[in-house]
This record gives sequence, C-alpha cells and structure tokens, in this order.
Amino acid sequence: MQKILVVDNEQLVFETCRIALGNLGHEVFCVNEEQAVEISQNESFDLAIINTLLEETTGIDVFERIRRSCPTLAGILITSHASSDMVIDAMNKGFSRVCKKPLVVKQLLDAVNETITISNLREDLTRMKILLALYKLGQRFIAAESEQAIYEELADAVSQEVEVPSVSVMIFDDVANSLKVVAHRGLVSSHVQNLQLKSGELIAGKVFQSQRPIILNKINQHLNPYLDLMHRQELSAAISFPMASKGKVIGVLNVSETKAGVQF
Repeated sequence: MQKILVVDNEQLVFETCRIALGNLGHEVFCVNEEQAVEISQNESFDLAIINTLLEETTGIDVFERIRRSCPTLAGILITSHASSDMVIDAMNKGFSRVCKKPLVVKQLLDAVNETITISNLREDLTRMKILLALYKLGQRFIAAESEQAIYEELADAVSQEVEVPSVSVMIFDDVANSLKVVAHRGLVSSHVQNLQLKSGELIAGKVFQSQRPIILNKINQHLNPYLDLMHRQELSAAISFPMASKGKVIGVLNVSETKAGVQF
C-alpha cells in the first residue's frame, strides 16, 4: 500500500483517483495546492499526482515545494494539453510520467504502477549502494592500525559518499569532560584544533546530550528551534549524528553543506 497525494481543483479527478487507487489498497489524500504544501510538512507520501494548471500556481511549482519536505517523492503530472517542452520540464523537475486529461482509469493505474515500480527500484539501488559503502568502510576500519586512523577513515568515507564540503568527527574526552574534534575535512585546522564543547553546548553538545540527531535547513528555518545555534552563516544545511559504541554515545559526527537551496 502506498500513500498517494492528489493535487487538483476538479472533483472528478479526486473521485477517479480515490476510487481507482483506493480499490487497490492505496491510501489517497485529495487536496488543493495550499493544502498540499501544508500537509506534506506533517505527512510523508510515496507518490503525488498533480494537475499542471492549478488556481494560483502550476503543478510543477507545487511539486517542487512539496519535495522540500518529501525529497524522495515520486510524481505524475496530469494535463489537458501536453507539449514536448512541458514533458521535458516535468521530467527535469522529478516527475516520472505525464498523463493526459480526461483521466482514463487504465491509463492512470498503469502510470501509478509503473511509477511505484521505478521508485522501488531506485530505493533498492540506494540501499545497495549504502550497504556496499558500509562494507567497504568496515574493511577499512579492520585494516586501520590506530584509533586515529579509524577517525580519519570515517571522515574520508562520509566526505566522499555524501559529497559535502565539510565533515567533522568529535569524540568525548572523559578527562577534559568535553567533545573534541579528532578528524575533519573542509575545515581550517587552527579553528578546530582547540575546540571543546561541553555536553549540551551548541548543536554537537545537544546531540551528544540528547543522543538524538539534529537536522538544520535554512530553507525551512522558521520550523527549527535550533537554527540560532548554527553560527556559520555560509551554511545552507547541517546535520549532526550521535555516534555510539557498545550501547554508549561516544561522540558526534557533523556534516555541513554550503550550496544554496540544498537540504538534508
């Protein structure tokens, strides 16, 4: 069963999608463009079916806005007049299919099934890439000759796999009672070599204390109570993960992005 968001201003489209897709066991949400953006901030969807012409904007624009909250969302664009330029633009913006109106049930079901299949294949490929990367990282950890070498391997692996400009590995020093940077990429060494954070201090300290990750995106900064802790103004997004060993949190992994519009 998939969660499907239908965005249109025609009741006939709502009824066609609700009945046809509901009969296959899918959970269908039918909304207008304003409701679509709002609901996507609180609900996660697998697929969006969107009319290209809405009351105040375009379906492509709404899809891009929804994807800020649901980056893996698949999309089907429905239109009465499909031009080659429109189809190319839709595909470039992340849509998998374009369906012509009026909707024919068989055409709709074929498009939905094909899109879900492609989306599942992409997820499988992503999962395989992650597992392969983890396997390779594990092999490098085994070959490491020191604790510091493991930290360096971790910083290298994250920097290469995620392709971000800066990464730092912080480990809690029991003697200093503080988090210290033990490996980093893309940061100025003189700025971090003497950095020490107490548990609960700034973003990394709060992650260490709460044992929960913190994700910050400037694009939706008004929704995040921690954004005032992101002191580097050039950052567009940042994420900090707690690192654990044998059931105990031992440090924090920080990943940062500077490209405008990028979000985690």
